[in-house]
Amino acid sequence: MALQAMHLYAFGPFLFDSAERVLVRDGTPVPLAPKATEILLVLVEQAGHLVDKETLINRVWPNAFVEEGNLNKNIFFLRKALGEWDGGREYIETVPKRGYRFVAPISEVTHGEAAPELRSAAATIPRLSWRTILISAIAVVAALVAGVAIYFGSSPRTRIDSVAVLPFSNAGGDPNAEYLSDGMTEGVIDRLSGLPNLRVISRTSAFRYKGHDIEPQKVAKELGVEALVMGRLIQRGDDVSISIELVDAREDKQLWGQQFSRKLADITSVPQEIATAVSGNLRGGLTSEEKTRLNKSFATNPEAYRLYLKGRYFANQATAAGLKKSIEYFQQAILIDPAYALAYAGLADSYSGLGGGWQYLPPSDSLPRAKAAAMKAVELDDTLAEAHAALAYAVFFADWDWQSAEREFKRAIQLNPNSAVSHDRYAECLKTRLRFDESMAEAQQAQDLDPLSPEIVSQVGDVYFFTRRYDESIAQYQKALDLNPSLPVIRASLGWAYAMKRMYPQALAEFDKIPEQDKAVAPENQYVANGLGWVYAVSGRRADALKIAKGFKDLSSHVYVDFYQVAGIYAGLGDKDEAFRLLEKGYEERSVTMPWLAIDIYWYGMHSDPRYADLLSRMGLPKPD
Repeated sequence: MALQAMHLYAFGPFLFDSAERVLVRDGTPVPLAPKATEILLVLVEQAGHLVDKETLINRVWPNAFVEEGNLNKNIFFLRKALGEWDGGREYIETVPKRGYRFVAPISEVTHGEAAPELRSAAATIPRLSWRTILISAIAVVAALVAGVAIYFGSSPRTRIDSVAVLPFSNAGGDPNAEYLSDGMTEGVIDRLSGLPNLRVISRTSAFRYKGHDIEPQKVAKELGVEALVMGRLIQRGDDVSISIELVDAREDKQLWGQQFSRKLADITSVPQEIATAVSGNLRGGLTSEEKTRLNKSFATNPEAYRLYLKGRYFANQATAAGLKKSIEYFQQAILIDPAYALAYAGLADSYSGLGGGWQYLPPSDSLPRAKAAAMKAVELDDTLAEAHAALAYAVFFADWDWQSAEREFKRAIQLNPNSAVSHDRYAECLKTRLRFDESMAEAQQAQDLDPLSPEIVSQVGDVYFFTRRYDESIAQYQKALDLNPSLPVIRASLGWAYAMKRMYPQALAEFDKIPEQDKAVAPENQYVANGLGWVYAVSGRRADALKIAKGFKDLSSHVYVDFYQVAGIYAGLGDKDEAFRLLEKGYEERSVTMPWLAIDIYWYGMHSDPRYADLLSRMGLPKPD
């Protein structure tokens, strides 16, 4: 074999033969795994330049899906084989979240041009004796056999009962494809969530890992699951490529991997195909009921489906602008496909978010629309969990029809027992009716399914709070804030818990940590700002409390103000007449916070007043002890 035309790369004490794929150090071959050798070749060819992870994966594993973890492992072993140079520096530099760069000085020569000492080292490669080659081959084979035994295990695979679908990376880098990578991920989560006896982590917790390099076993431990689904999506024009890997995190081994290549117009079935393959590999087979659930068709029109995914993408931002944008996309999807039940369910939830949970719109404007859209979704598909969940929430806020809301929540959970949102919302419904033990059970179930969601973690704190277990509520709110310290509502809840213990300096200190723009008198800040007014009132800062109350009364001349919450300030000041006057306004305007009348801390000093009992009776709420 002639080597004269073949490239040699010299760096430090090493010589790398690109043709023979052999690395030599001081005349002695260095054993490298085949993929580590290919990675080295790519890096030395581009020495001094950044090589992104996508390029490395495509060069080393062409036409196959490989998770970044495999690349990271091979880089680790390659670094171990190379050691260090120039006073402890590594040969390969990591560029966080992007890729790798070979940073050592390197010379590229042909065999004929090499210095004598390099030719001598290179010559050892072909002159290795047959005995050395045979021994090395036996060692390599033995190592491979041992590796296979470790990787695949010597015992039959056990059943896996819990899984998390991590957000698929938008590997193409096109921001306009972000909705697609997120939507494909959510589609797989939704499909798998409908399977009985399989615990599936909800979207919020899974998406905390978006954009991060992950260690599968560490992530699985944090989420409390046995398996992970990971993927990469690339969109180039009308072509979409999705690579998926299922990993048994207990042993850090791949159970299944596949690449799906589709035209943009043909992606509607991809989440179902992925979920079917994943569930089959998790459970070793599917029952007829599971197959029916997985194979259910939700969308038939590709354009309507893409619009729906965009609607979900903006709805998940949970801002006024995002919710309004989501409504536009859901409505466009419905115009194209009037029988699209999922789009109606999404539309209902966005309207409920605008007028219910976040009070961005008057409830009289948004909640009837939410209820109408949810009822249409149920009419189109009575087996759709999202439709029943949307109807439950809309009925809860719009009609104060507690029985119907509970019936719809139960139906939604029956259809999708893995919906943390349904468990969380049902916990709210039960809590307002003083059914605290049941509320705690639902809140804890939601937390089990969505352990990294600060809002859901704080729901457990709310149940403690309204049962006057303030120390436990404080600990739970702190746990939620550890997940995200910048959430004003949870910070305010912590402040109220301190206030109920008469620890007013600590309560006000928590409100001091909330940025001014998030607690100022404004339409979007009513919950937090009025709560601060109540703390001012009960802590003796009367003028500050009245300033906030007056600010909201002035604001009501041109935007919607929830007078239930303003009434709370006057209750804290001991002005019961004004408090009840404003509560009556809240009742007339169907305030979305009126359902909390039986449990709210504002009214603890008013329980014996007959006007309080009368309001509870008219709303069909139980009277607290």
